Amino acid sequence: MRRSEVPNYYCMPSSEDDPDARVGLWTNERLAAYMQDGTKRIVSNEWNPFDPIRFDLNNRQPSNNSSPDIRNAQLVFVTTIRSPLNRLLSAYKFWGITHGPKKTRTLTQWLHRRHTQSRSAQIPDNCVACHVGRYNFATWKFSNGTMPFPNPASSLFRDGNKESVIPPNTINYEGAGDEYGWKKPFEDAVRALSRFDLVIPLEVVWKDSRPLEDVLGWTALKEVHVVPSGKIVDTDALAKLSQDQYDVLWDANRLDFVVHAWSKAVYMARMNCGTEGWGL
Repeated sequence: MRRSEVPNYYCMPSSEDDPDARVGLWTNERLAAYMQDGTKRIVSNEWNPFDPIRFDLNNRQPSNNSSPDIRNAQLVFVTTIRSPLNRLLSAYKFWGITHGPKKTRTLTQWLHRRHTQSRSAQIPDNCVACHVGRYNFATWKFSNGTMPFPNPASSLFRDGNKESVIPPNTINYEGAGDEYGWKKPFEDAVRALSRFDLVIPLEVVWKDSRPLEDVLGWTALKEVHVVPSGKIVDTDALAKLSQDQYDVLWDANRLDFVVHAWSKAVYMARMNCGTEGWGL
């Protein structure tokens, strides 16, 4: 892929007003027009939930003005997924420390404030990083933002210094009912990810990148850790968090742990058994 075919701002299309034009909020018609002009071959969405209506783009009739290559092209849907607590710790270190207030907040303070922000946000929205502190972030993103965010545990309101406590899980995953409405969003997230041509778990991709070659044709791959600002930091949650913090956060993000484990299993099966037949 030539450099001219890749949007400059981390693969995200730009507008006159913003280097990140929030492609996740575009209509399919606008996306189709952007791709059919033939200048770019990749579109990346960082902030917004993934709407499954995007899969309909492969069923559209291209315009007569499109080149033959564009008219015959099929979109390839690819995403990455990361171990849930490593992702959460990375978000804290980037948005809570590197780009946080001068007086650094602790992880617990940052989570409480991000959760308040997420609960009050309108979805979809234009907010940058409003949702990066969410629990079960991948389930939220690939359920098209329908994964609910429950109210904080009532015990926190009785705590005089509530921000000293990691916000616990308040969803009863084992209950007979679905009081918090998590089951359908979880099913929707798995269904959406199963329709992707490739889901790349970041913890295993460099052990074998063959699926990237099979799906994308990329062969000249090099393992490079790039951060847009600040220094590269260790985000190994198991090593960096206390056992109590890790246990609470694991329980609160258990849906994403299931999604992540399933994605790794599919990726590793593709490494050894080929690329066909993994969609539902």
